[in-house]
Amino acid sequence: MDQSITTTGELHFGWVLGGRAIQDIWIVPGRRFVGRPDGDDILLLSDDEDPQLRWRLTGIEPDSFIWRAETSHDGGTTWHFDEQMIATRTTSSAVG
Repeated sequence: MDQSITTTGELHFGWVLGGRAIQDIWIVPGRRFVGRPDGDDILLLSDDEDPQLRWRLTGIEPDSFIWRAETSHDGGTTWHFDEQMIATRTTSSAVG
């Protein structure tokens, strides 16, 4: 059975370190993650029991990346795809 959690918060993605890294800031109550490199990707795993969450930043390019979210209800043996975001950098006069 799928479980849903509804919460209110903010999510901010941005380029840092002179455009060489992606930073995401989640302002919501809830889970903590452990991040590590995985080949050319960045992998974030929740350290909570169940369900376990896995986020992968992949296809990282100077102006884009793909963020994939997956859930495991069996301790990480199998993963269910939840969502994907395709991010592309845009230029804006408001960004300085």
